[in-house]
Amino acid sequence: MPRYGIDEMQGDDLQAHHTATGETALIALQKVTSGPFVERGRHLHWFRVVDEEISTVHEFGLVN
Repeated sequence: MPRYGIDEMQGDDLQAHHTATGETALIALQKVTSGPFVERGRHLHWFRVVDEEISTVHEFGLVN
């Protein structure tokens, strides 16, 4: 199962770093925090999820 590094961001500032596994980036993110999530767009509170094996980057915004 892929392993993901998850950065919790507030604007450009790193708030926390987590590591989780999951079939997809979204599943790994859901193990760290609850959503709902959407593609990042212009969200101030967001998550950068990086597949540590192939360096694929996903960005999700937290819907308030």
